[in-house]
Amino acid sequence: MAWLLGEGARRRYKFPFAPLAWNRSPTWVPICPTSFKSRLVLALSGALVFLVFVSVLSYRRILQEDADQKWIEHTHLVLEKLGWSPN
Repeated sequence: MAWLLGEGARRRYKFPFAPLAWNRSPTWVPICPTSFKSRLVLALSGALVFLVFVSVLSYRRILQEDADQKWIEHTHLVLEKLGWSPN
């Protein structure tokens, strides 16, 4: 965009900044204001969300395994009462 404004704008303003209004005095707001601290917080938050997601999936799988094991035990008890042997 600096090429649209001429060489003076290229020297005065450093991009990637975007002006709030071209017709007023140049008030500039950074497009991507990321500091190391904000990137670190974002990365750690993402890791925490991922950890919670995997933990919930693991917990649900453990509950399902427990329920499946109870059904297997029940099936073996019923088959034993009926006198059926796997051999």
